[in-house]
Amino acid sequence: MWTNTLKPYDILSEDQVQQIHDHAMQILQEIGVDFLYPRALDTFRRAGLTIEDSRVHFEPAFIEEQIKKVPEMFEVQARNPK
Repeated sequence: MWTNTLKPYDILSEDQVQQIHDHAMQILQEIGVDFLYPRALDTFRRAGLTIEDSRVHFEPAFIEEQIKKVPEMFEVQARNPK
């Protein structure tokens, strides 16, 4: 297994990263995202999100809750491991 040992780039300051995060949350909540897959819309509807036609509006609390579920580490494997 390969492990990425490279240090992350520090291109943006913490304030800049926070500003991008805040604006992304605002866009996801106010504008939303169009989903054309009915099963995805059903999943979001069951989760209690606001849906207009095929557009899902994400509440920041929902997004933060989902982010907390992401594993800290995961293994990436090639589709053709030759």
